[in-house]
Amino acid sequence: MSWGLGIGDKVRVTARNRVKHYQPGDRGIILSGPEVLFEGGMRYYLVSMDRDDQGGWIVFAEDEIEADL
Repeated sequence: MSWGLGIGDKVRVTARNRVKHYQPGDRGIILSGPEVLFEGGMRYYLVSMDRDDQGGWIVFAEDEIEADL
């Protein structure tokens, strides 16, 4: 789980990833977050993935990424 992550932190995709086109271990950097869509709900992060050449971002739920130490 990604508790304590913030903007600029390096992260990697966990085995619980549910986003197409990314595999466990793929890396990126947090651009924004955490954001909570519903009170008491899951946190979400906008992440720029290293393997994406176009510089875009993808939304990951807190259980889909972890700190890349």
